[in-house]
Amino acid sequence: MSTTDEAHVDFMHVSTYVPVVFQLLRASVFLTLLEAVVRVQQHFAMLIALTAFIVYLDGRAFYSERLNRACGFLIPTGLVFCVNKAVFIQFATCSMSHARLVAYYVFSTAWATCGLGMLGMLSMDTLADVQSRVSSHTFILVSGGLGVANVYMDCHVKPMYELLIRVGLFYLFTTSFILLHWTSQRTHHTVYESIGKHITLHILFVDLYVVICSVVLFILFHFYVIQSRRQKKAPGATGFTATMVMSSLKHDATRPPTQRPPSAAPGQPDDSVLHELIAAKQAINMV
Repeated sequence: MSTTDEAHVDFMHVSTYVPVVFQLLRASVFLTLLEAVVRVQQHFAMLIALTAFIVYLDGRAFYSERLNRACGFLIPTGLVFCVNKAVFIQFATCSMSHARLVAYYVFSTAWATCGLGMLGMLSMDTLADVQSRVSSHTFILVSGGLGVANVYMDCHVKPMYELLIRVGLFYLFTTSFILLHWTSQRTHHTVYESIGKHITLHILFVDLYVVICSVVLFILFHFYVIQSRRQKKAPGATGFTATMVMSSLKHDATRPPTQRPPSAAPGQPDDSVLHELIAAKQAINMV
């Protein structure tokens, strides 16, 4: 499947997952390259310049890919790596006061809740035909403010393996959100492209316990969305059949008693009506 078309997403095709796997591979190689450069050269300004240069080249190369645009290309990966190295340079040891620790967890939880709340509101257009009244610009502004506050409060340096896991989860859940809502009719595709990355961006920065809770809720919610869509599609044919059967029964009930087939004698029961009633009863039992 090409990520540049508007076709229906078929999760049974292997080609659907090729752009996702390639994106994860690019992000992993990018992180590994930055870590190798930092071990050789500790100059932070050079790290920023190299990150910006690689991100620019990657964005130019994959600009036509909608899935890459929706995930922000490699910008989130470079951002979390540079922030992590800035924390390493600024804080020799991480010692938080009780007030700052509480504020850190409050901002982390609020950031994750904001993203999951927006995820639920955007899904209402497919589950309950209710379009979200929250502006995407308002959500991005609030989410960005909570993200800045969370980064300001944080002083933990994340190891390389944790960064790889966080980056993998971010791209995996962002692409799954985009693919599941690709064919939405009530909300424009550009809204999902601009807002998808902000829904799961907190996975890169918040506390590990908040990440675990957020991932579990994200998975459960998407299972709920998939099951709700299946149940919403299933009753269509059954409801149509039941309507036709009830209409047939109503027509038979309102038929004048004088309308009998020529083969039926005046004193004998009408076999055709009896057969129609039996068939209708069997159809109802099948429904």
